[in-house]
Amino acid sequence: PLNPYTEVIIRRQGQDPSESKQYQSFARFPEFGSMHNNGENNDTSVTLVAPTASRPVTPIEILEGPDHRLHVRFDKSPKQYPPHEIEIGASIPTPFGDAALTILSLEKHGRLDRILERVQPERKEPQPGIVIELASGTATKELGLRQFDYGSVHFADTIVGLGFSAVEEPLGFAVELEDFRIGHHPGTMRPRSFTSRVRFIADGKSANKPVEISMNQPADFGDFTFFQSSYSSENGRESTVLSVARDPGQWVVFTGYILTLLGMIIVFFQRATEGQHREIHSTSCTEGR
Repeated sequence: PLNPYTEVIIRRQGQDPSESKQYQSFARFPEFGSMHNNGENNDTSVTLVAPTASRPVTPIEILEGPDHRLHVRFDKSPKQYPPHEIEIGASIPTPFGDAALTILSLEKHGRLDRILERVQPERKEPQPGIVIELASGTATKELGLRQFDYGSVHFADTIVGLGFSAVEEPLGFAVELEDFRIGHHPGTMRPRSFTSRVRFIADGKSANKPVEISMNQPADFGDFTFFQSSYSSENGRESTVLSVARDPGQWVVFTGYILTLLGMIIVFFQRATEGQHREIHSTSCTEGR
């Protein structure tokens, strides 16, 4: 994998060049400089932040130059074709069978209108979607949204925001996040584990002790089970994502286990009693003879 590296020389203003200090940093090993400073206590550190993965390659890529002229580049493994110019409205062949490519238009101030279509064949995991129509006077706009997605519709100078989410059901209690910790693999910033310390609040009263929820350690409260799902980091703030599960039919399963166990015990004693009766009957027949 790629691992960008940089060297930086830092010297205070007016300082002699011989007193300058050199720092090294790897993007995938940011602590390199602090671990190789020969025991000095430096108040300066250098961290290199760079993407370690290359840009995803698409089979067909449209490129726009500074002069607004368009080019197309094809990538059909293992061969990659050099980009060449394409004009709007012109049809050019592609290396993908008999498919041809045509750029219909180039809008300097464009807006994407989403279109929702039924997926055939249906997937195993459903992904609900809706088509919304908004009317304002004689203007009509349609917008397709997948669940937990957001979009907007433009009417003249008005922008209407739309979203498709799920109904929120009150649980009867609240969850308060007290602390969130991320464990990293030694020598890297790659997350190894993340743990949430939460407190459940019901009827305005907090539970006696906070509960820790980690990837392999769920927490139960009432009929609900909380799992550590993931986390997000944005603008220097970290937030935790918990998934909630509830199985109202769990008591039915446990009742079935208990009835099955009782049935096995009854059958066991019945067979033992029948065996004793057969032995007594056999002994009585022998003595009668």
